[in-house]
Amino acid sequence: MKYGAIIPAVILDVVAVYCVHMAFTLNQGTAPFILRIIAALVLGYFGYVCYRDFQKNREAHVRKWCEKDREKGVIVYALIHGVLGYGIPVGYISWVLQTEFEYTQDPLWFSAILTLIPFSLMGVCFGWYTWSQLKKDAEKLGLC
Repeated sequence: MKYGAIIPAVILDVVAVYCVHMAFTLNQGTAPFILRIIAALVLGYFGYVCYRDFQKNREAHVRKWCEKDREKGVIVYALIHGVLGYGIPVGYISWVLQTEFEYTQDPLWFSAILTLIPFSLMGVCFGWYTWSQLKKDAEKLGLC
């Protein structure tokens, strides 16, 4: 078994358990409870995906990219895999973990937007970088 697959998945699952713990112990109302449970589910899913994807070899991953994602283009790939698959979920989790959910704060939607904007921009960069790495690997392996 590869430890590279286990360690990130375990870390994500530990943080998911921490989100559940915060949801049940802080008693800040229904909305923060639901937001933290959703964050825990997202983290648990990330842990599963991390473990599942580390089980694949690189060639299988590049082959799947050549067959399904390459024809859509870099912009669609960066938006779907970068922004929707990385930026917004990570920004949401970051926002939920650092927000105290007190009623004296600025509106929650304002702080959420301020957190999601930089993470979405990072998601675009992440998607573009992943695309370029997959393209290089596909050329190196002669798949596309």
